[in-house]
Amino acid sequence: MTPRPVFSALGAFVLLAGCATIQTSPLNPLNWFGGGAAPEDVAASDGAEVVYVPPALVPQAGEAAPDPRVPVDRVLAVNLDRTPDAILVTAEAQTSAPGHFNAALVPAGIEGGYLILEFRAEPPSAAVAGQARLTSGFVLDDRQRAGLRGVRVVAGQNVISRSF
Repeated sequence: MTPRPVFSALGAFVLLAGCATIQTSPLNPLNWFGGGAAPEDVAASDGAEVVYVPPALVPQAGEAAPDPRVPVDRVLAVNLDRTPDAILVTAEAQTSAPGHFNAALVPAGIEGGYLILEFRAEPPSAAVAGQARLTSGFVLDDRQRAGLRGVRVVAGQNVISRSF
């Protein structure tokens, strides 16, 4: 057997594997060894075909994923660093206990020409004594900055504002 027919057949199988219309077909090589959709996804009990749609990795419009982060205790410092086409907002905060993670400056609206950023972090799963510091950043490009006078970083006990 010459290599040309083998490569042609292999190419045809790869193309068939990528075709959405034959996702559950026995012609799809990805289904040959137990891959693909599960049998219960292919046919419903009344004989109607059910199309398997995997869950989205990014929440779609209208879906709100619950945010496990809570506001940190205090904002200690806020800095604005300019780049040619954006402003980098960095903030340092103090938490009530060590172990907080997944910190972020979350946009919460605009008030009086200031972009409100909530400093939020996910608390540890077990109670720990002490305090810890976190740093997080937010990039504000020139298009987003249009019409704004500055930013306010909000924590549970205080607020720090910086003007551009």
